[in-house]
Amino acid sequence: MSFEVARRLLRVGAHMAFFMGLLVAAGSSRADSSLDEARRFFAEFVRLERSFDPALADLYASDAVIRVVQRHPGAEVRTIDIPGAKYQELLRAALPIAKMKGDTNRYSEMSYRREGARVRIEARRHSNATQHGSPISMRVGPDEQGHWKIFEETTETQP
Repeated sequence: MSFEVARRLLRVGAHMAFFMGLLVAAGSSRADSSLDEARRFFAEFVRLERSFDPALADLYASDAVIRVVQRHPGAEVRTIDIPGAKYQELLRAALPIAKMKGDTNRYSEMSYRREGARVRIEARRHSNATQHGSPISMRVGPDEQGHWKIFEETTETQP
């Protein structure tokens, strides 16, 4: 191989490495963007929840799966799955009652991680009314129209 051919190959290799770096950076930027959007979405979730706004129900996809895990004394565990559309109805009905009771939550131990096209949000939710803390997990992301929604939520409660 001549010196000139080797030099051209090195130049082409350097250009390919540069463009591969751009592609990796662009993918990383999209991931960071999704995580930032998930943080904004969750902040809106908390704002609507704290103000007892019925628009909170609209953050749930109608085909979402809401799983409530009830931990009873004696280690008995009961799991209830609620379809998104039904949960939207239940939430709209429960918000005025929660408002009358002043039942608010605060969140800590937040984490966000990508799961394919969506983002998993995990946190510890502390009820100010019951003084009980429990884990909550949500899978959120854009729907077909690009609106961010909750597609899956798992919470734990104690009776």
